[in-house]
Amino acid sequence: MTPFMVKVVEVAGGERADRVQLRPSEPMPTVVGADEQVMARALAEQLVSEANAVLGGAVELRDELVAGRLSFELRYKQRRALVSTTFGGGTSVARLDDKDVALDSPEQVEALLLQLLEEPFPSAERGPL
Repeated sequence: MTPFMVKVVEVAGGERADRVQLRPSEPMPTVVGADEQVMARALAEQLVSEANAVLGGAVELRDELVAGRLSFELRYKQRRALVSTTFGGGTSVARLDDKDVALDSPEQVEALLLQLLEEPFPSAERGPL
């Protein structure tokens, strides 16, 4: 088992997941935003595959095709997280769930997915998701 698969087993067994590290959504050069979104999406595909190997296919990864935006959605049970980057005017803006925050780095997809798996689901006072 990979280290992430071990974490999935631990979180499924009741351990708390690390909180997702976020940053404010701010314009950045298009190439930087595209690079971060593609890295996050690629990592999400790998991690969903590993989580599903442990959980029997319970996690979904869906791409959304919208003009001027790259996005993907992670789903587990009735929970979801949308990671997106919009493009226009030579800039890009990353967002999480259409809020004015973004993942601090593509590597935060791991914490995001583990937080989606957490039981009971984290409440608002425990931190953002």
